[in-house]
Amino acid sequence: MTENRIDVARGAADGARAAAVQRRRLPASSRPSLTPLVVVFLASLTVSLVWFPRAVQPGTLSWYTTVVWTLPILLSAQGLLGALLTARGTAPEASQSPKFQRVETPLIVVVPTIGRHDTVPALERVLESFFNHLSPSFPRLRVDVVIEEGCEAVDRITDVIGEYPDARALTVPADYTTPNETRFKARANHYAAELRRMEGEARDDVWVLHMDDDTGVGPDTAEGVAAFIQEQQTRGRAGLHLAQGVLSYPREHASNGLTWLADAVRPGCDLSFFAAATGSGTPRIGLHGELLLIRASIEAEIGWDYGARAIVEDAEFALRFAERHPGRSAWFPARSYGASPATVADFVRLALGDFDTAPVTALLLPIWSLNVAYFAWLYWEGLKVKTRASALPQRRPQEVLALVALIPVFAVWEVVGSLRGLVRALRRSESSFTVIAKPR
Repeated sequence: MTENRIDVARGAADGARAAAVQRRRLPASSRPSLTPLVVVFLASLTVSLVWFPRAVQPGTLSWYTTVVWTLPILLSAQGLLGALLTARGTAPEASQSPKFQRVETPLIVVVPTIGRHDTVPALERVLESFFNHLSPSFPRLRVDVVIEEGCEAVDRITDVIGEYPDARALTVPADYTTPNETRFKARANHYAAELRRMEGEARDDVWVLHMDDDTGVGPDTAEGVAAFIQEQQTRGRAGLHLAQGVLSYPREHASNGLTWLADAVRPGCDLSFFAAATGSGTPRIGLHGELLLIRASIEAEIGWDYGARAIVEDAEFALRFAERHPGRSAWFPARSYGASPATVADFVRLALGDFDTAPVTALLLPIWSLNVAYFAWLYWEGLKVKTRASALPQRRPQEVLALVALIPVFAVWEVVGSLRGLVRALRRSESSFTVIAKPR
């Protein structure tokens, strides 16, 4: 019992340190504003109160929507906590230009790629960003590009990697299988982790930065990663073991304006509930597999071998990490620079009939309004992060108007994607892993 209390106390202390790391290093460009959330909340609440059908007897659909539209308050509350933390975390010294830091700790960047010809241009951009921005801070930098044996663009990828002395290709043999027969990206990650173990690199003083083949870095990324590692390197396993940052998608990396706007929700999530969960020390709500920094010894301990049906390897890793190392993760506000999907695969129309969907009591209207406001805020703040990561860092009026008008459509896309995943899981359909085309 005493040992359990000690572990809980240590986890709480590490969580506090993780939050302190987050607060000290938040750049002004990532500072969220809560004003849009308050405005939308007040507007939504006012309209709801005016239109609420007080004299109508609640029907079956009203009871259903009461439950469905009230439950998200749990997510909204956690997201708001994260937003408050990131907003409060903008100290004056953190608003200055990124400071150069030289860190002697080994840093290995792992970049799995499916190796198609249409993904090579983005990979070229990504590798260039690693060596332009990470090399000055990390003299012991290495980039491992993980490719499949016999992939269609193997020759082109080999030529690109050959331009950088500190990059190498890790070729996953076609007949390679994990003990649990894991597939897709998790299989590639596991192969790379096993190779690092055999090479003696699964140590506490080695850090692994997971990136996608369309996601590069900038000066702020290097500063954020270096500051975090430098803070942990003298503490060994007594320090924090994992950190993740903010996904951003510069305008110039997008070939489809609609999908670029729809992706605004991603940075918004990073500034809110990811900041709250991962930043508190225990990433129970999941991680994203890019701009994910892990101590090599911890990655080797957990591994990526989750079985043949696993396709969300980052979420699985997060759960196992949270179970084994509570209070040992942090969130840092540095950005990655990725690309939004190139096309809209499906267009979904939602037809609404003449049904009463009001809540059964007006007392729930503030909760509903807060959920609406938080969801709209995710897109608003996400758009701000993405535009400030772009070559032209101003939001264009037409983009703002389009974003506001299309939020309902984007919400439908998100819901349809989740429902499709749920249906596939219930039907035990064959798992698949989709890799989109990567614009440069």
